[in-house]
Amino acid sequence: MHKELFFFNDQGLFRLITGYLDVFEMFSAFNWDECLRIINDKTNINNFDQAVLYLIASNCELYRHNFAKSLKYIEECLELEKLIDNKILRYHSLILSTRNFRLLKDYEQAEYFLQKVEDDFKGAQSYLIEKCLLELIRLKMSSVQEKLDRLKIIEKDINFTNQLLSLKLCMVSCYNALTEYYLMDELLSEIESLLVCQNNPFWKCLFLYYKALSLFYKKNYQESTLLINNALAEADIANSFILKKNVVELAIDIYENLKDYKTAYKFHIDFSKYQTDFDNIITENRFIILKYIFDKKQDKLTNQQTLNKTTRLKSISLMNNALTYEMDAYLSNIKIDAECIIYWYNKNSGYLPSIFIEEIKMIVEAVDRTYKIINQMKTYWDYDNQDDEEIICINEIVKNVSKLMGEKLKQANIKLNLDIPESELSIKANKLFIEQIFINLFNNTIKAFEKTNKEFKNIIVSTKIENQKIHLNFIDNATGLPEINNKALFDPFVNKQVNSQGMGLGLALVKNFLDRFSGLIKAYNNELGGATFELSFPYAQKDSLTNKC
Repeated sequence: MHKELFFFNDQGLFRLITGYLDVFEMFSAFNWDECLRIINDKTNINNFDQAVLYLIASNCELYRHNFAKSLKYIEECLELEKLIDNKILRYHSLILSTRNFRLLKDYEQAEYFLQKVEDDFKGAQSYLIEKCLLELIRLKMSSVQEKLDRLKIIEKDINFTNQLLSLKLCMVSCYNALTEYYLMDELLSEIESLLVCQNNPFWKCLFLYYKALSLFYKKNYQESTLLINNALAEADIANSFILKKNVVELAIDIYENLKDYKTAYKFHIDFSKYQTDFDNIITENRFIILKYIFDKKQDKLTNQQTLNKTTRLKSISLMNNALTYEMDAYLSNIKIDAECIIYWYNKNSGYLPSIFIEEIKMIVEAVDRTYKIINQMKTYWDYDNQDDEEIICINEIVKNVSKLMGEKLKQANIKLNLDIPESELSIKANKLFIEQIFINLFNNTIKAFEKTNKEFKNIIVSTKIENQKIHLNFIDNATGLPEINNKALFDPFVNKQVNSQGMGLGLALVKNFLDRFSGLIKAYNNELGGATFELSFPYAQKDSLTNKC
């Protein structure tokens, strides 16, 4: 349990500088936005203070899950550190870099920065904590035991409560991984007394999580539900997807053991959402970092435009392979759990409502469908297999995707209007890829509507045939598109405005899929205040081929 461990507060940075009470107050109140605003408004200060403020800003961005921005602040700190040659600044910069890459799941880079810390600062408290967390993730138990023994020695010399809490929570994680539950309980009792005067939701959430986990091991499921709900409340205050996801994962196990399958199912839905949200955050941050690296090397590269495009597509391919690999494991667990429920139901007929079992069967079908998508996504950047193409009806695809997205649209209070003719409008393409085009467009629009307070939310999808081309219009009245050119809108490495739709990799995928099937796309802001996407495909005569539409 607790596969993705969160970082710990580093208020020790404030002991390096004086005279910045406003920054400290905002940081201690977890008001990251205001803290960043104050830091960025500071001018005419010495290099050391400026570098420390950059590290505090890096911490703020870390809490907000903006890992790419956090790393940028670290880089600015290191630029100043070169001028003043200060080992304390270098130490904190390396520790923060480790935390960023650990949370980005780039464990090799995290190990690289930890090795730098070990070379110059071997045995330091923060180093040992970070090393322990990394070894726990990689399940290197012998190394965890070694680091745990060293943490016990350091514990005696710590004078500050926040440092002691960080260390003890890390030790609890170690005892849990080493299945030394009696020692874990003892340490949790010590932590409880330390938390009395603390107002840190991250520490409180972790404490409540492990307390509930301890009760779970003792099969005190009912008692653990109160703790898990309190942990969720603290995770909400912290606004951390990582904390929420881990707490919800434990909640699922607790309620399943209580045979409260309805509540467990609700937590399953929450878990899926948090997992997806955090995976999207990781992907977006990784792409920002990649773009920054490419831009820095721009002046040193020859034939930049061609080389950049090739490198970008290769990077996306590698990223896609990594993500789909991780998704395989999660899907496998979901399918096994769902099929076990169905198997149990068949052996204990009548115990669960049949409608519940129907939902489980739909989950299995959805997993199978997702497997197909993943298998194709693993190779779609190098896709040139014409055998995978068939004659398909665009209207049927629109109807199927609309049905698939129906519940999501209903929850977002969005009205969908389909204006499609009865006649069959056929194209030659890969069915799964075309479905993904429409799913991406729907998802982008739903996210855009989340940023509005409009009473009436509408999506209009229309199709027609004209001049031997199939035309599809996707129209909404959400937030509109950023003020960049049409080509840049579909580039995954171009920053779009925060409040605009069509963000991230989605539109890049849409463009990539369309290019494969000789399709075109044009996007612009409409008079409704939202965006219009015009898609077109070459019309395919179904009777001229073996395939049937």
